[in-house]
Amino acid sequence: MAENKLVVSLALKADNYKSQVSSINKETQKLSSEIDKAASEVDGFGKTLKEQELRFQKISLELDKNKALLKTYSTQLDKCKATVKEANTAYKEQEKEVESLRKELESAKKTYGENSKEVKSLEKELKEAEFTLKKKKEAVISATNSMMGMETQINKTEIKINDLNSALNGANWSKFGASAEDLGNKISKAGDGITDVGKKVSVASVGMTGAMA
Repeated sequence: MAENKLVVSLALKADNYKSQVSSINKETQKLSSEIDKAASEVDGFGKTLKEQELRFQKISLELDKNKALLKTYSTQLDKCKATVKEANTAYKEQEKEVESLRKELESAKKTYGENSKEVKSLEKELKEAEFTLKKKKEAVISATNSMMGMETQINKTEIKINDLNSALNGANWSKFGASAEDLGNKISKAGDGITDVGKKVSVASVGMTGAMA
């Protein structure tokens, strides 16, 4: 077979981003194993060139994977930001309610007396409101931590993408001849086929010229 193009079709229908990340990693690992298998079968004339083509294709596949992950993480970050905003709003509203109940309770004590049923009822209501406030504060902290964690993950992934781009762009194609140069041009565009992450991701990897003869 003169040319073999590896195509990854990731059906990412799950709303949970962890499922999407798992799907991306699983499919990429499968393709990586295929590349390793192809590399083990390379023999004879032109072995060095074919090995280089496979090595660069593996880097390209890793680049595609990280670009897909970056889009998934970015989508999740938007959700985290929205959650933080909602949690903060809910906390502030609950804080106002607690403050209002505290004032109402103090007023009731003066009007009805410390041991009145009106005071007892308000004390119970205030206690429940303060408990809710505590839970909403915990929700704000949890949402904020999730957002910060996602930002960290995005930063790490962006660094990885830059490193992989540098590895591809820094390759010396001249010693591999026209075929390798053509491969290099294809690799430089790797990842452009990634679209609509969260519904379906299509990652088109580089062709392996004569790698699986």
